[in-house]
Amino acid sequence: MCETLNARLSEPGFQDAKERRREYEVASRALGKHQQESKLAKTLKRCVRLLREAEAVDWREFCDRFTANPHIVVPSEKVPVEVAANGEFFLPLRVVLEDALAPAVNIRLIFDQARGIEPVGQLPVIGKLEPNETKTVRIRLIDRRRQGASDEVRVRVHLSYSGPSNETLTSTPQRFMLRLRKGGAFQEIPNPFRDYASGVPVDDPIMFFGREALIEDITTHLIQRPVGRCYGLYGQKRSGKSSLTGQVRGNLLGPDVIVCSLSMGTIDRSEITTSFVTEVLDQLREQLASRLNSSTFASLLTRWPEQRDLAAGPLASFRKALSATRALLRQEG
Repeated sequence: MCETLNARLSEPGFQDAKERRREYEVASRALGKHQQESKLAKTLKRCVRLLREAEAVDWREFCDRFTANPHIVVPSEKVPVEVAANGEFFLPLRVVLEDALAPAVNIRLIFDQARGIEPVGQLPVIGKLEPNETKTVRIRLIDRRRQGASDEVRVRVHLSYSGPSNETLTSTPQRFMLRLRKGGAFQEIPNPFRDYASGVPVDDPIMFFGREALIEDITTHLIQRPVGRCYGLYGQKRSGKSSLTGQVRGNLLGPDVIVCSLSMGTIDRSEITTSFVTEVLDQLREQLASRLNSSTFASLLTRWPEQRDLAAGPLASFRKALSATRALLRQEG
């Protein structure tokens, strides 16, 4: 009996379900007759299990032939596409259904990976694709990457479609390369902010945007608060501190205000107080020279601290210069 079953299992033409059921019945009767012979019973059970497994595999393969599996015909080379001036282009893709007994319906294309490449509008849908049929769809896309990006883009897509029981199925993801060809010549776009890209402060009020309330608040404090009070403006590097103080300086400039501006990078750290006071007094003297008449300015210079005085007592020299300046400005009215 065992030899008969094994021989039947090895026959290539053993495909008919009726034949298998008959073999099951034969095996069952044999098992009933030989229940006491445990070795033979185990062998027969194994043969019956193998028969059932073989039938299940054949049945799955048979059902798979009715389950459509469309896919994209991926080109072996990079797909060239012409890109318009606004970045839009059409991508033609061929979808094919092979080795199937039933059609595929509601086929949709889904982009899994296309960095900077986005669909425009609704993606096309293939309503029905018959076995061994091929259809080409044109997908409208747009390149939103930065200017100067590579003309080669890697794309990964897959298909979504409805199965025999109206369930949603997906195909295996597929990858291919696009080669984008610009439709027109390269045109440089004027960039008014290019001059400030290296960290140069924004001095032009026309190019400065925002922070109006903060500028007004700082300006008001500097004008109305008691003389000699200090304020600190802190923030991350290249966050706009120098640009903001430049706008404050522009708001303060007037006939009654003298503004001195200097960078700490120009200060001698070994003699920081002397260097700081010297720089401030130099700027103060230059601005007074343009505001006072020649005789008054000459009189001021006679009271101005010498360099040796600055080195010996920078703060005292600073107070002396301010006192002399106030006195002359009062005389000038």
